[in-house]
Amino acid sequence: ASGKVTGEDVYGKKSSDFGIDKDLMKYASGRGENIASLVTGIETIKKNTDASGSGSLSKVMSSVKGYANASGYTNLREIEFLNKMSSLSESRMVGSGAKFNMGDFGQFSAGLNSSSMNASRRMALSEKLGDSAFQGPFSGDPLGQMAFIQSMSQNKGNLSSAIADLEANPMKYMSQGIGSLQGSLGKDAFGLMFKMTGMGSFTEGSSLSSTMKSVKPSDIGSVKAGWNDITAQTNTLDEVYEEKGKSAFDLRNKYQRGKAGIVSSLGGGAGEMLLDAVQSTEQAIGQLGAGAGKVAQVLIEAAQGVGEAMGKFFGGKNTGNVTNPRGGVRNYGSVRGGKMKK
Repeated sequence: ASGKVTGEDVYGKKSSDFGIDKDLMKYASGRGENIASLVTGIETIKKNTDASGSGSLSKVMSSVKGYANASGYTNLREIEFLNKMSSLSESRMVGSGAKFNMGDFGQFSAGLNSSSMNASRRMALSEKLGDSAFQGPFSGDPLGQMAFIQSMSQNKGNLSSAIADLEANPMKYMSQGIGSLQGSLGKDAFGLMFKMTGMGSFTEGSSLSSTMKSVKPSDIGSVKAGWNDITAQTNTLDEVYEEKGKSAFDLRNKYQRGKAGIVSSLGGGAGEMLLDAVQSTEQAIGQLGAGAGKVAQVLIEAAQGVGEAMGKFFGGKNTGNVTNPRGGVRNYGSVRGGKMKK
């Protein structure tokens, strides 16, 4: 009869030596997750983030679960959030050589909302805004530049300190930047800028709210695992062998991976009108400083592009009189060669 070689036989170690406790085993079973895959995700976060010195695997998972729940990822989707944090932390470290601040990201994601936002969109937008903030003055968009302005203010104008601080806490300064722009431009103009810079829809941008929300860790020991018999049994079987010494990483098998995967899967003159509208905000934007002043340029160039496109569409036809948003009626004349002529 064939036997199963255990870690104790080979390494002289058991699962507890690798930080795998009863709560983590129970949580993995309750979420339909292979314990080896769960630990791999947590360890990736620990090595690439500031969570490296935060204690046990269970403690890090409790933090992840807290951020996941606050961001709209509950029950089986908590593993999806864990995998995303693992992927983002690895990407930041490998791509930029910088630590990924999970707490900074989690608080931002938990406090981000709009009239039409669900958990998946919240995650996608948080990631997009985070990349912009991380690049700061080199991002090429007004939101990233505004985040940098906030960091410069916080660091009393010291350039190197401001950039380093922005890299360490990009979401904190992005949240402050969003609030500053919304306060200066107003919701509608911010929504227009949000759409023109490719961040999302006008509807989302004009109703966007952002705060850094304080989130407490969520207890993973309270998860009930009994309903998930398949994964609970295979994880328990592994635990029996682990007690004799084998690491969870060496106990994978096709049956367990396949079943865990199944369970986890449940679960006219329009261009000129626009130009008039955005130019009315130019003075307000200009007050924010040289960096944020680029917002006006982006908006105006985009509006002029709409005007040129409309010109080509009308092919030189007279656009007639159009109500001017600033009051009164304005004749925009004819459109030739893609240019609006008055």
